Amino acid sequence: MIALRTAALLAATLLLAAPAIADDMAVHDRIEQVLGFADDLDEPMLSVRNALIEGDAAALAEFTEFPLRTSSGEIADADELAARIDEVASPSVRKAMKSMQYSDLIVSSDGVGMGNGAAWMNLICDDNACNEAHWALISVNN
Repeated sequence: MIALRTAALLAATLLLAAPAIADDMAVHDRIEQVLGFADDLDEPMLSVRNALIEGDAAALAEFTEFPLRTSSGEIADADELAARIDEVASPSVRKAMKSMQYSDLIVSSDGVGMGNGAAWMNLICDDNACNEAHWALISVNN
């Protein structure tokens, strides 16, 4: 009887998780369709998210394409980012990053919006044909 209850609980858990997994797959597929390189997004996205939450300018700079656009103007380089990190990683940006869900990502030809569009990442081509590319933070709506 315990095994039956455990099996029923596991089945119910999987059924409840299935829509979230399906939503995540739909977002992943949309990223691949619109921008490409979807499989390469997770690591830089999580690094950017964590750096914004922690206000870690050095970590954020590693995944940033400069100049970085912000609501209060462009940031030219890593040194300026370090000087303005509290402005970039504002309380509202940190809150948005903390509550960010993969299924809520905004996907458009402009990139991938995280935290209701608080931060945007896009592909940066590493060669003229864009056969090689990397994901980078391009904008923060602070």
